[in-house]
Amino acid sequence: MAGAAPRFRPSDLFIRFFFLFTLTLASYNPTGYSYVHWALDPSFEYVSVKLVIGMALFLAHAYFIRITHRALQYRGERLAVLFFVSAAWALWSQDLFPSTWSWLVLAVEAAYALYLAAGMSFVLLWQHVSGQVTAIPEVH
Repeated sequence: MAGAAPRFRPSDLFIRFFFLFTLTLASYNPTGYSYVHWALDPSFEYVSVKLVIGMALFLAHAYFIRITHRALQYRGERLAVLFFVSAAWALWSQDLFPSTWSWLVLAVEAAYALYLAAGMSFVLLWQHVSGQVTAIPEVH
C-alpha cells in the first residue's frame, strides 16, 4: 500500500539551504576556519584525519550535485545560472553588490547552497504544483 505523497513545505527548502550552506562553509570560507585552510596547514599532524574528512566533504558535494543535476537537468541548471547572474547584475547595477573579497565569496557560496537546495526540493515542488505523483514500486 502506497503512502501519501510527501508535501512541499517552504521550511523544507530553508532546512536544506541551511544544511548545504553549512556544508559549503565547512569546506571553504574566507575567515580561515575551514577544511581547506586546515588541510593546507604545512604541519603533518592528523594527515589521515584530514584525508578522511576531505573525502567525506568531496563525496557529500558530489552526491548533492548529482541529485540537483538529476532533478533540474540541463534546462533547469541553465535557468538557475541565468537567475543568479541576473540577480548579481541587479545587485551590481544598484551598487548593492559586495565590494570586498570575503563578502563576494560568501555570496557565491550562498548562491551555490541555494541552487543545491532548490534542486533537491524541485521534485517535491513539482509534485505539489502539478499534482503528479512519482510512482515508487513496492518491494516485497
